[in-house]
Amino acid sequence: YASLYFSYAIEDQDNELITLEIVHLYVELLDKYFGSKAHFILDEFLLEGEVQEISKN
Repeated sequence: YASLYFSYAIEDQDNELITLEIVHLYVELLDKYFGSKAHFILDEFLLEGEVQEISKN
């Protein structure tokens, strides 16, 4: 992920692999849209800490 660093906190019952997949998809979205849209993309992707949409379309 070049020079990007990510930090996340999950609860014991949460799936670590799903969390890593979310980070990976977010990086792909950043690569696609880049710029000031990053926070908007994250807001659309997550709602109250829950994944809302996982498709790339």
